[in-house]
Amino acid sequence: MRNYLQTAISVICLMLMPAYALAQAFGIQQGTSVEELDVVEDLGGGRYIVNVPSPHSEFEVYVVWASDTQGLCLVRGVGKNHDNDRYGQSVRTAFDKLERALEERYGEFGKGDFLNAGALWDEADEWVMAIHQSERVYQSVWDAESGSDLPDSIVEIILNIDAVSGSSAWIGLQYRMANFDECQQELEALDSQGL
Repeated sequence: MRNYLQTAISVICLMLMPAYALAQAFGIQQGTSVEELDVVEDLGGGRYIVNVPSPHSEFEVYVVWASDTQGLCLVRGVGKNHDNDRYGQSVRTAFDKLERALEERYGEFGKGDFLNAGALWDEADEWVMAIHQSERVYQSVWDAESGSDLPDSIVEIILNIDAVSGSSAWIGLQYRMANFDECQQELEALDSQGL
């Protein structure tokens, strides 16, 4: 009976906890103020490089967007370079591992895996070059349209591959929060004050 009561109390506490308290991107919640973040560099325009509470080994840099009234509204992990990988095998292996972990947590997603018609870089050993030249897209998106099970505070997650050269690619993981539109409007208004 005692174990039943402890379990029931734990379940009730979790149900009463606000959804945003459970939803985190690299350990950061929507609305977190800049003062609460471990800022490494102010990039201007409400964008900051930060140290995150829950880093992942695939990512080297974390960039956030935050406004004065909305706080944090976007978090992006910038991955380490997968060098000497013209075929994209190393970067795709790491991508697939992250995709599976995100699928376990957030459910269904939409996959974008295509090469533009008439692409110049279409050989197997030009896979990363096609990414670099914006002729190939390789990404997965979790959102309401794809049937994902996202918490209320996160409206979209994008996992993608980008490249710095024809043989060096990296993975990006971006969390767009529910307050993003208001945050972006505020940041754009501040930016236009300098005109």
